[in-house]
Amino acid sequence: MARGGRRPGAGAPKGNVNGLRHGLYSARFYEAALIVAVIPELRLLFDAIAKETDRRERQRFTENLTAAYRAVLVHPDLADSIKRLVAARVRAALNQRENAKTQSSNQTAVARRRLAPARDRPVY
Repeated sequence: MARGGRRPGAGAPKGNVNGLRHGLYSARFYEAALIVAVIPELRLLFDAIAKETDRRERQRFTENLTAAYRAVLVHPDLADSIKRLVAARVRAALNQRENAKTQSSNQTAVARRRLAPARDRPVY
């Protein structure tokens, strides 16, 4: 009888958010962190929520967010446009990161050539 490995019915039930609460290994957490990192307005929004000390203001803020969420659920076109906006920003951030990596590696190669002894330098 084989033991171990993933079995049908094993693991946490659907919707369990323990991974989100107790660790950084959750796919949901990673996706949310990526979106917040790419969209600065979201970071500002969460900072505003965290800094709000008045309970009534926090409650009003939460109610407004809930209303916005419900509006997205009711209007699929709005949800699609938000998804496209987020996807475009994520793509732009990934491209920017890739360009920065390429530029950094090019600068490193140039610096290595400059530091190489004269006999090892290619003749142009």
